[in-house]
Amino acid sequence: MPVPLSNRVTAPQIAPLPDAGLRWRGATAADVDLVLALYRSADGVDHPHYRSTREEIEDDLTSSWVDAERDCLLGFDGDELVAQAAASLSPTREPAARVFLWGVVRPDHRGRGVGRQLLAWQRARALQHLATVDDAVPGWIWSMVDDTASATRRLFEAAGFPVARWFQELRLRFDGPPPEAALPPGLAFAPWDAADREELRGVKNAVFADHWGSQANTEEQWARRVSAPVVRPDLSLLARTAEGEVAGFVLAEVDEGDWPGTGFSFTYLPLVGVTRAWRGRGVARAMLAEVLRRARDAGLEGAVLGVDSENPSGATRLYASVGFEPATGSVAFVQEV
Repeated sequence: MPVPLSNRVTAPQIAPLPDAGLRWRGATAADVDLVLALYRSADGVDHPHYRSTREEIEDDLTSSWVDAERDCLLGFDGDELVAQAAASLSPTREPAARVFLWGVVRPDHRGRGVGRQLLAWQRARALQHLATVDDAVPGWIWSMVDDTASATRRLFEAAGFPVARWFQELRLRFDGPPPEAALPPGLAFAPWDAADREELRGVKNAVFADHWGSQANTEEQWARRVSAPVVRPDLSLLARTAEGEVAGFVLAEVDEGDWPGTGFSFTYLPLVGVTRAWRGRGVARAMLAEVLRRARDAGLEGAVLGVDSENPSGATRLYASVGFEPATGSVAFVQEV
């Protein structure tokens, strides 16, 4: 009989605070701008191709499943915030109960053992989270680290976190019209409409159910994602059947703050999906061609997206076929307990 995760995990009663000569306290929703300023101080070192956004920090500190005071630790040198770490438990349990780790140390405070001690605190807090899960599922302590954040990668490697997956960022710069690709008979493009939000959440969850590590979005998670200021409904689209059923979708975002680090203006495509019944018929290629055409007509210079390097659906080949090329990447460190 499957054993609940809570019976398999031994967690410390107290997550030990780092002993690094700093003053520590838990975070609150009022700290969003303070934490954002800390992340911006490290962006150019850790991931110069994109910037941290206020919306991301706000989501991390104010989502209903996050207890900011207990899940997020702030470290001060005098009155200056110089370090932060968090460990939050995802609200969904498939394919695993997942605790996501995120954090940063200001570059001028690195090399003093702060990051190593923060990671120890995060792991302890993650175990506390997993010890509360009564489902008989795997427990994952998970973090995504950019290729460019070499110091952070060494930190996780030294702590014994296994590499679970590699991801690639692919880029395309327009040097002519996008490829021509038509939808198969029976489908037509439809607008990305906020009124369809719950329908699209169900479709997205089903489409990505067989993707490694993907978790179904709750109503709150999906609402935050599709209502973010960077979302561009005019560039996003759906493919629908004559009966109105969704066969595929592309969500497009535009964040001008990421353009300087990348070197050109672009739309970012965080979600490209086709339902199982319509896979293998050219739907994704046709949707991408249309989105690229819209982006070019809007005056943008290209497009960027991310892909699992081991994606079995052939997504990497698909993106290459319309002109995307590898640029940078990231690694998923996952410790299973």
